[in-house]
Amino acid sequence: MMMSTVVVAFGGNALQPPDLGATDAFIDLSSAANAVADIVEEGHRLVITHGNGPQVGCGLMRSVWAPPGVPRLSMATLVAQSQGELGTLLSIALSNAFAARRLRVPVVSVVTHVLVDINDEAFNVFSKPIGPVLSDPTVIASLRDNVGLPLIPERGGYRMAVPSPFPQKVVEAAAIRGLLDQGAVVIAGGGGGIPVASGRDGLVHGVTGVIDKDRTSALLARSLGATRLVFLTDVEGVYRDFGTPQQALIVEGTWEDFDDLVNDPKAAGMGSMKPKMAAACDFVKSTRHSAAIGSLQKAAQVVDGLAGTRIVWELEEERQDAQ
Repeated sequence: MMMSTVVVAFGGNALQPPDLGATDAFIDLSSAANAVADIVEEGHRLVITHGNGPQVGCGLMRSVWAPPGVPRLSMATLVAQSQGELGTLLSIALSNAFAARRLRVPVVSVVTHVLVDINDEAFNVFSKPIGPVLSDPTVIASLRDNVGLPLIPERGGYRMAVPSPFPQKVVEAAAIRGLLDQGAVVIAGGGGGIPVASGRDGLVHGVTGVIDKDRTSALLARSLGATRLVFLTDVEGVYRDFGTPQQALIVEGTWEDFDDLVNDPKAAGMGSMKPKMAAACDFVKSTRHSAAIGSLQKAAQVVDGLAGTRIVWELEEERQDAQ
């Protein structure tokens, strides 16, 4: 099989559900590590991205409730901390999984900055939930008084919300490409990347927000010339009428088909899938390569197009008709 560059995105909630605390004990990465090892054994060049919503939110809570005299951390710093936390845990898990299979593949975690536009209107909308789901009235009241962020309803409780600016450029893309050329598996773009913007002084500054990791994954995949973008989740793929007796797995469709679903307000049960679908459509539309969404447990099959949901430029029968 010809070696190809694949970007695989793990959701933050897949690594750690938002109703659990951000401690190592709650993060079991063995399944993720073995899934990655399956992909590496097939000879693919691999970049791993991951979310950080639960972790960065818990970090913000620790910062807010720190003893007097302890400086409060900026959102950019908290995103960087979450990259270090999950990057370290993933690196250890991957190294152990590779060693068990006698794979001599280095693993490198890259602290990744992503350029955004300081004038992005998204800074006026607090749309990205972070941290755990909160139900304790005392905790909720304390955060409302001290955190300076709105709390939005979710699953019977509340989560903090921050702006989610659109990613424009992955600053370390060239360095990541160089590591791939050296044979490394690279962990990058954690939490969508640390959001930075150019100020009037011409210097780069960290900004408050959490970039959507699916958008950053698509941007990074394009920047690296990847031939496949894969989103691994805890379900088999994208379902039509998800959560209803009529639910059915969508095995394959064009980016135009999925773009219609993303923009269809009547598409049932697709709320959490829509950001992944939108990012996949963007990648396929821009590159004419394919994307996939599928289960972590079938990672290698999803990469090879044998499981999950495939988003393609055109369907096989359309290609044959065109010929």
